[in-house]
Parts: sequence; C-alpha cells; structure tokens
Amino acid sequence: MPDYRRAHVPGGTYFFTVNTHRRQTFLTDVRSALGDGDRTSANELARTHALRSLDRAEEMRQKALAINEKLGRQEGMASAYGNLGLIYRTCGDFDRAEEMHKEALAINDKLGRQEGMARQYGNLGVVYQTRGNLDRAEEMYKKALAINEKLGRQEGIAIQYVNLGASTRPAASSIGPRRYSTRRSRSSKWSVQRPG
Repeated sequence: MPDYRRAHVPGGTYFFTVNTHRRQTFLTDVRSALGDGDRTSANELARTHALRSLDRAEEMRQKALAINEKLGRQEGMASAYGNLGLIYRTCGDFDRAEEMHKEALAINDKLGRQEGMARQYGNLGVVYQTRGNLDRAEEMYKKALAINEKLGRQEGIAIQYVNLGASTRPAASSIGPRRYSTRRSRSSKWSVQRPG
C-alpha cells in the first residue's frame, strides 16, 4: 500500500481509503488528534467524516432515483432503491433499509431480473440477521441461494453460504466450552482433535 494512504502517528499507523480530494485535510486532522494522544477525538472525527460521506451518498442516490423515476427506468430505480437500502443499513436505520430492499426486490421481480432478486433477498437477510431475526434471515438467504444456484452464479452461491453460516445458531448439544488440541499428523500438516 503506498505511503499516501497511511497516517503515521505516535502509537501506530492508520490506513485510510478516503477520496483523494478530501484526503489531506482529513489526515491532517487525524494526525493532530492522534498526535495529542486523543484517540476518542480521532474516532469521532473519523465517524463524522464517514457520516458526511453517507449523507452525500444518500443525496446522490436520491437524485439518481428521481431521474430514473422521471425517465421510467425500472432497472435504474431498482438499483437506486437497493443502494439506498445499503446506505440506511450502514447508518443503522434498519426499517428504511428493509423498505428500500423490498422496493428493489418488487421491481426486480416485476422485471424478471433474477440476479437482482437474489441480491435483494441477500440484503434483506443481512437486515434481519442484524436485527436478531435469524429465522427470517435464513429464509432470505435460502431464497437468494436457490436463485443463484438456478443461474449458476458461483459468486452469489458462495456469498449466501457464508451468510447462512453466519446466521446459523449452534445446536443445543454444541453449546458450552469445548477443548481442542492441535497436533501434527502424518497425513496433513495439522489436524484438530476433539477430546473424546
């Protein structure tokens, strides 16, 4: 990673991927906050900057949505709704995120855009999982997986397997601490053995 993406300060190196035209001012502010040892201020500064970027992103997506609505471009509307859902989810506004992803899903369904439907089912799954509704999340992930398998989209299939793995609750028999030992095995470099 080139040096221009790093902020070297006492106590560590911080990596940033901020737009070039905003980078210098932002990193100067972070360096001064961290140079004084005030990590809380640096975190607040980074959070404020990120939220400003999300506000700008929301503004641009709303404009794109309005233009696509005016032109009657359903695909563009579905894309804008999906992107707004991602922004609202990032901000923690899960009700609005769910609403946007459902709008995108409805348009994709109406247009027969299977890949778009799979993406929105996956996005809804993430919203439900974040809220703690694991059953509903699993339902959405399975719908996304089924569509991706039908389309042969390997990337989508892999993503949904990861999502399903993350949303799975441990079985009652597996709850509680377990002890594992790692030892060398002749057949492989390492093997993990669970005591009997």
